[in-house]
Parts: sequence; structure tokens; C-alpha cells
Amino acid sequence: MDVLTLGLSKEVAEEGIPLKGVRPAFIYTNIHTSGGEPGQLTKSKI
Repeated sequence: MDVLTLGLSKEVAEEGIPLKGVRPAFIYTNIHTSGGEPGQLTKSKI
């Protein structure tokens, strides 16, 4: 996601088009615990 945002911003900068990006992230809620995977977010290798 970072590379896409950076590359696209450089590509459209010559035309005066500003670009912003939002990086998706994990949200810590109780849904993983109630679904049987209490440590799911800490197991992630991302």
C-alpha cells in the first residue's frame, strides 16, 4: 500500500493532483475472542 501511494503520488504530481492514502490496519475488538481465536491479531506476520 505504501509503494502504491508513493508511486502514484509522484506520477500525478506533475499535473498538480494531490494524493493522500489511508493504510488499513487491525482494530482490536473482542470479536476474535468470542469467535474462538483470542490471540489472532498477535499471531499475524504482517
